[in-house]
Formats: sequence, structure tokens, C-alpha cells
Amino acid sequence: MSVAASLEISYAAMPAEAQRAFRLCSLISAYDFDPAPACALLDRDPATTQRLLEDLVDANMLQTAVSDDGVGRYHYHDLLRLHAGDLAAADPEQPQAQGRLADWLLDTTVSAADTAYPGRLRALEIEPSPQSRFASADDARTWLDREAQLLIAFSKQAATDPLRRHYAWKLVDQARIHYRTRLDVTTYLELVTVGAEAAMLEDEARAEAFLRTLRADVLGVLGRMEEAWAESDRAWSLLDTSGWPQGLAFASIVDGHRHRVADSGREAEVAYAHALKILGDVEGTEGLRSWAHQALGIACTEQGRFEEGRRHHLQAVELSEVQGSATPLELSTLAAAERALGLLDSAGERLESALAQATRNRSPFAEANALEELSLLALVRGDHASALELAERAHLTARAHGDVRFVASTACSYAAALEATGNHRDAAETYEYAVRLSHTHVASFTETRARIGLAQALHAEGDTAAARVHARRGRQLAAEHGFAPLRREADRVLGQL
Repeated sequence: MSVAASLEISYAAMPAEAQRAFRLCSLISAYDFDPAPACALLDRDPATTQRLLEDLVDANMLQTAVSDDGVGRYHYHDLLRLHAGDLAAADPEQPQAQGRLADWLLDTTVSAADTAYPGRLRALEIEPSPQSRFASADDARTWLDREAQLLIAFSKQAATDPLRRHYAWKLVDQARIHYRTRLDVTTYLELVTVGAEAAMLEDEARAEAFLRTLRADVLGVLGRMEEAWAESDRAWSLLDTSGWPQGLAFASIVDGHRHRVADSGREAEVAYAHALKILGDVEGTEGLRSWAHQALGIACTEQGRFEEGRRHHLQAVELSEVQGSATPLELSTLAAAERALGLLDSAGERLESALAQATRNRSPFAEANALEELSLLALVRGDHASALELAERAHLTARAHGDVRFVASTACSYAAALEATGNHRDAAETYEYAVRLSHTHVASFTETRARIGLAQALHAEGDTAAARVHARRGRQLAAEHGFAPLRREADRVLGQL
């Protein structure tokens, strides 16, 4: 007997309700699923849905699994999924079932994002239904993590269907803030690209502009600067006639980021200040204003204006606390300014809090950021062994996330710790790696820092000529970009050569 024939016999032996569940649950576009999306698809109450799923398990038509957080989930064997998919394609109920799944997924995503990230910017305000509410931000983030595969796959599928395409951009619009620090950068770029293209085809100018701004930001992170500026221009052409001040401010901040890392800290500050001017003190814009102040704080700190940087970071924290609490990234960047000012105890307390929060939130980018800053703080305190261990953890975490600029930054910090422990050869090799990454992906501050560090490591290895080349290039970059502390460090190194 063929496999297909065997499957058909097993299917025919089941009651009609179980057959329906077997067919329709194949529409859940993820490897595994819990009963909630099945409830929506089948339009049955939780108890009935659970019974039907267990009946399928008993009939060997579904398999069970337990997720990392202990939640029971179900999945098809590959051949069974194909068979169920073929049956679903011929089921006249398929469109209605897909619509129920789409409504449930969007409603639950909105509720989760509202709970975990209150005050976030989005192109479309959607009010979630009362039954989709989450008890806590942790529960909401757990759900978004657990259903990431379903949300991404569904968005991609919906984008190809004119009848469901509006779900694609709405899902990306609602969930983007969570997945920005969760997904690897390439996957995130694919997701916002799907959303932007769907919004364009739906003639949703505000959503398209917002998602293209996000896309420009990620392209910049990947060092694809020409594409990033072109995408930014497309977003601005839509925003200029949108009458949406928050969108204009958001795009201005993103443009500032590209200026800061690629060419001009001064132009970056102008962009950030412009965003704050647009927003004023309007209630409900605290999240965007916090982001702009944090960005200004980073720019000031890189240029050696540490007190001014700390003031902006404190304003960012204060604004975030209006919405709940400061983010781990805000605490880490504030700690960097305090470290530069010698406020080591305060910096340490903030970083421990940032690391605990980032770990609890399962945010690898924020976790790596806190670990890197803790490593730099340990170096200042003379605890070289701890600095090395923390820097290695930061670098490995950053590599898993995939933000290449941040990989370069953590490599630079790891090299500094290696140098401090006397491992000059490995330090030089790691600095060289950081130079290559930061130069290729246009991260000027990190490249400057890496070249100066490489000059010191090469000097310790006895290669004075090569050390001088990198120290001079580091000094040139520092002067061009206004990195005053790094320029002083380059002068110090050159004085030793």
C-alpha cells in the first residue's frame, strides 16, 4: 500500500470534526503551534479545540512537542502536513478560516505590543479586543517570541495575496519594535521589506513611509549606505505631504544615526535636535523624545562632551519612565557617559540593572551592549580578567544577533581586554578584524577606536612602522569626525612611536 493511500485511510477513519481540524490546522504557517491559533481557525472554544487536537494525536495525525517555556505545542510530520495542505486547498471553508487566523494574529500582536511597548510609534493605531489582553509585559514578550515564526511566515504569505495583503503591513507595523532587537538583522530587513512593499501596493502612504524609514535604518546598519539614503529619500517624499509629525521626527532621528556613524556628528546632532523641535512637549511622544535625547547623548559622548551627553541620557531615562521604565539600552548608554566622567559606581549600578533587564527580556542586542559596557568599566577599574570574560560574552552575543557594526564594536572591546592582559598578538588580530568590519560597514567611531588600539598592539609587538600608519589614520578619522577623546588618544600613541 502506498503512503498516500495509507494516509487517506487514516483520514477517512476519523470523525468529520477531526477531519476538519486536520485540514485547517495545516494553514498555520509555522513548524509547531499551540491551541490558540487553532481555536481561531476552527472557530471553536478552547476546550473543544484541545480535544480535537488530542484526537489527532491519538490518531497519529499530529505530534506533540513542548516549547522552551513548557507550553505544549503540536506539529505535523512533513508528509502529513503536505496531505493536510492538499485537503485544505480544496476546502471551501479555507478563505474564512484564513481570515479568522489573520484577525486573531493581528489582534493578539497589537495587544502584545501595546503591553510590552506602551507608547511605541506605529503608522496605524489599532485597539485590541478585551479578550486578547496580556497580564504583564513579560507575558507579552514571551508570546511575541514564541509566535515569531508564525508572524513572519504569515506576513510573507499575506503580502502575496491581494485579499490579505493589508495584514502584512499591519503586522510588521505593530511588531517591528520587538523584533528589531530579537531577530538577526537580515531576517528583520526581510520583514520590514515585506511590510513596506505591501503598504505601497495597498496605497497606504503613511505606513509605507514609516516602514521604508525602518528599512533605511537597517540598510545603514548593514553598511549599504547608498541604498539606505535612497530608501530614506523615498520615505521623506511620502512624509512631506503626510501631515504626520511623529513620522517626520522618526525619520529625522534615523537620518541622524546614519550621519553619526558615517560622516558627521554635527549633522547628526542637527537631525536629532530637529526631531525634538518637531515633537515639542506633546503628550504621547515621550518614546520618540527619549530616543532623540539618547542619540544626542551618544553623539556628545563620542565627541568628548561628557557632561552634556550625560544630561541628554538622563532626560531620555526620565521620559521613558513616564511610560514605565528606562530601557536596558538607555541605561547602558547613560553608564558609558558616567564611566567617561569617572562616576564608576553609578555606571556599574546602571549596567547591572541593564543586564538583568535585557536578560529577563531575552533581548540579545541589549544584553551584548550591557556586557560590553561592563567590560569597559572593568578595564577602567583594573579588573582585566573580568573585562576579558565580559567582552568575550558580549562579542559572542553580538555575533549571534548579526548587527555587523556592533560585532565590530564588541570585537574592539574584546581586543582591548586582550591587550590589557598582555596578549598583544591576539589583540592585534582582533583589532584588525574590527578595522575590516567597521571600515566595510561604515562605522567611523569603531574604526577610529580600532585603528588606535591596533597601533598600540602592533607597537607592543615591535612593528613600529605599521603601528604608526594605523595611529595616523586613527588620528585623521578622529579629527574628521570630531571624536576629541580618540584624537587625544591617537596623539598619545603617536608620541610613543
